[in-house]
This record gives sequence, structure tokens and C-alpha cells, in this order.
Amino acid sequence: MKSVKTALLIIISIITLSVLFYFIPVKSLIGKLPIINKFYNNTTIEIITPNSKAKVWINGKEYGETPLTVQDLPEGEYLVELQRITTQESFYQNQSFNIELSKNTSARISIEIGPDDTLNGSILYYSRVKATEKEHGYITITSSAENAKIYIDNDLTNTQSIANLSLKTGEHQIKIYAEGYETVEIPVLIREGYQLNLKTFHFPIPIITKEE
Repeated sequence: MKSVKTALLIIISIITLSVLFYFIPVKSLIGKLPIINKFYNNTTIEIITPNSKAKVWINGKEYGETPLTVQDLPEGEYLVELQRITTQESFYQNQSFNIELSKNTSARISIEIGPDDTLNGSILYYSRVKATEKEHGYITITSSAENAKIYIDNDLTNTQSIANLSLKTGEHQIKIYAEGYETVEIPVLIREGYQLNLKTFHFPIPIITKEE
């Protein structure tokens, strides 16, 4: 009789845990445990709008205004929404960006929101990769400007975009130039075991016509 009760308790425990893990994501559960969450929720996202201010929402939750740094986030995919603070709201559209946060990394959004849905700046975040060459990581770069030229440490690498390019770990200087657009220059840090994802946006340079 005792063995039957023990078996029933084990079966009930297994069913209860199965239901619990089905409806509550493991990552979310671990991230809420005391002490452990400080080690698990260890990613950071920094959001700046250099020459203006914007309201910030992350996954639908309002976090305040730029400049803003949000720490102790669990890894996962995030939707960042920005609304430029201005008296002329009709000139500026709300902007949204999808980024990935990996453990032990930081992400950075440095964006200036212009009129007519124009943007200038960069977004960078890290993705984990299964294997990399020792003391090497990867970088993927995309640009919003047509016919963009990508320079890494002053060397012309490619046009418009590059994918999964292996680079030595450490700091590198990225410059993205396109005729008729603002140039974006940014230092980046390549890490072993990670791919750095860099997206750049470029304001068009106004065409000045001479009056006769």
C-alpha cells in the first residue's frame, strides 16, 4: 500500500512539473528566482538619441526618456519603440526596432529620428554562435543607404552589407560611407563566441542649389 502511494505521489509530481514548465517558460521562471536572477538577468541595453529626446517602450512597457540604460534584462528578443518628443509630432514617425539580447552582452541603439521617416545612427547587439576560430568572432553589417561602402579599420571591405565576416577579437573601427548620405563611424568590440550585428541608418545630405 505504501509503495502505491509513493508511486502516485511521483506521478502527480511529474504531471504537476510538466504542466508548470509548459505554461511558464523556464527562462522566465529562473529569471525571477532570488540571487540567481542577478546572474541570469545580466544583459544591458543603452538607448540614446544624440540631438533630441524620445520616449522609450521595450516589449510594450514604458521605460522613460532617452538617454536611457536598462540593466539586468534576461536574454531574448526585444521590441524597442521610440517616439520623438517634439511639439511638431506630425513631422516625426514612431520607430521600432527588433534586437536580440544575449547573456553577458550589451546592446546599443544610437538613433536620431528625422522627419519623413528618416533615421541616422546605428544599432548593435550580439548573437551567440556555436563555434568560432580561437581569438576570433563574427560581424554582420547592413546599411540603409544605397551603394554604401563599408570600411573596417580603414580597409574597404564590401558594399551595402557583409555577413558572418570573421574578425580578430578586440576593438575595430567601422565606417560606412555612401554618396549623398551622412557617413556613420563607430568603434565596435568583437568577442569570441559571438556575432556582432550592426545596422546603420543614414540621413540624406540636403542638396543646396545656388540662386542666380
